[in-house]
Amino acid sequence: MTGDRYQCQDCEEILILPLEFDTIEDYLEFLKIQSPEKFAKIESERKE
Repeated sequence: MTGDRYQCQDCEEILILPLEFDTIEDYLEFLKIQSPEKFAKIESERKE
C-alpha cells in the first residue's frame, strides 16, 4: 500500500489517500512511472 498526502484548501486538514495493489508486480509497474529511483532500488534488491 502506498499513498499521497493532500491538504484540504478549506479546512487545511491533511488526508492520506491510500493506493492498494493486488500483487507486487502491479506495485512495481506503478513505481516504474511514479518513482523510477525507488523502482530501480527494489529491482536490484530482488535480484540479489
